[in-house]
Amino acid sequence: MKTSLLLFLVVFQTACCNNPTAKKMLSDSLLLVGADSDDHGCKRSAGYLWSEVRGDCVRLWEVGVALHPIVVDSTATATMASYAIFAIDSSRVELFSDSVHEILVKKESLWSSNSRQLLSRDGIYIVFKDGAEVLRSQEN
Repeated sequence: MKTSLLLFLVVFQTACCNNPTAKKMLSDSLLLVGADSDDHGCKRSAGYLWSEVRGDCVRLWEVGVALHPIVVDSTATATMASYAIFAIDSSRVELFSDSVHEILVKKESLWSSNSRQLLSRDGIYIVFKDGAEVLRSQEN
């Protein structure tokens, strides 16, 4: 059995080494493994995304606050997963969801952008869009 496997590997390697097309295919497939880094070097296959407010690659579920959709009507489609990543000094917060990637800036007691606001009330984070509550964290 070991001899058959060894013989197969030798024949396979010889065939690949003598065939330029096979060599190219083999080298291309080896280069693709783990070659999913974005412009900042974050490996998406490992769950890393670039965070502008942190200036680093992060995993949302490790450093972010999970936000859950507020569904008012049963026919509305809900966002599956949203996260808020806070800058180390809390001056900005970055919202990530399936349809939004937005940075909110702290102004007095809340963080805001043109269309969204995030506030902290009794340890719960609440996101408003155009005045309506759309996302909320769970109690700690």
